[in-house]
Amino acid sequence: MEATNQVKPSRLISRVGGTEHRIIRKLVDTILNEGLKIAVWDEEMFQECGPSSQRTRILGAIAHTGESYLYLWQNNTRLGMFQLIHGNDEDVISDLSDNPLCNRIWQEVNDALGM
Repeated sequence: MEATNQVKPSRLISRVGGTEHRIIRKLVDTILNEGLKIAVWDEEMFQECGPSSQRTRILGAIAHTGESYLYLWQNNTRLGMFQLIHGNDEDVISDLSDNPLCNRIWQEVNDALGM
């Protein structure tokens, strides 16, 4: 049985550059470490992945189009969102919900990666 949050290679690296890959992986890991689930939607508002805590599934659902939206869930409540615009390298995180949770996650990702 696969452990949640286990570090495994993902197909994401084939769809984005190395800098984006590193940022997206850190963002996903930080969200999951908060005990939250992530739903992934693309720019055409197609749900690629329902609320999940399975890292490999989440990473596999990101970057199938030019934009991805990561919605944060806990107990059937949506808590926030991160918008990713692919091809922006270190600026891949383009927008986020302006709330204490998302701001804290964003700051943790920035601090960890020295951005």
